Amino acid sequence: MTGPHEPPARPAEPTPPAPAAALPWQPPSTPPQAPPRAPGPVPEPLTAVPWSLPVAALFVAAIVAVTLGAAGLSALARSLGLTGSALTLTIGALLSAGYLLVLGCVWWVARRRGVTFADAVGMRPASGAAFAGGVLLAVVVGRLAAGAWGIALQYLDVPGSPQDVDPSRLFPATPAGILVAFLVAVVLAPLAEEVLFRGVLLSALSRRWGTAVAVFGSSAVFSAMHVSPIAVPPIFVLALVLGWLFVRTRSLTVCIVAHSVFNGFGLAALYALKAAGYL
Repeated sequence: MTGPHEPPARPAEPTPPAPAAALPWQPPSTPPQAPPRAPGPVPEPLTAVPWSLPVAALFVAAIVAVTLGAAGLSALARSLGLTGSALTLTIGALLSAGYLLVLGCVWWVARRRGVTFADAVGMRPASGAAFAGGVLLAVVVGRLAAGAWGIALQYLDVPGSPQDVDPSRLFPATPAGILVAFLVAVVLAPLAEEVLFRGVLLSALSRRWGTAVAVFGSSAVFSAMHVSPIAVPPIFVLALVLGWLFVRTRSLTVCIVAHSVFNGFGLAALYALKAAGYL
């Protein structure tokens, strides 16, 4: 007990813990990893409809059947003595009906999927530069390939010519014949063939094996569809250009316009050469 003038006793201060022994530094078991990069933008699919290979093969078989059927029926019409405007209109009607049938099937699939026809096959708008560049590339490369192939055939003395696939042979050089030829070769054929071989087939192949295989595969099928073996190489080159344009611009509209101008330029040149007496 303390006295009245003595301060109270202080409590004992705690003893600080002894410092731990320093451990030697060891490097981390794994090197530091760089922070993951932010993923880039995922490219938009070529088409709004995920086309499958069986459907694409069915459409290809249909357009081949249409082409062969029109050729056979036109030969039958000639054998029956059908000539002039009647023969022209018959051939034009047969080919037009076949192309429209294929387009109608694609439109039906698009409707079942709930998308527009244009979105189903990748018909997007594109810049003026894309259109001008695509048209120029297709016409120049396609015509150079056809000319070089024709010169090679003459040099090798191979019978036949790339012009074996000549739509002007089906239509006489009359106003009605020229009009029907341009309707089929410059309007319907580029539209139907680009929708089928680029919009459907290339898209289906791309989903399975990538764009490189898709461009080459669809080009091979497109050139083989034209039946004449002598004309396959230049048509294959043109198809490669059109396939590359579709993948690069992601717009089937550019391919359709380029294909149409290519056909129109060639058809006009054929009729001009025939009128001048060179063919």
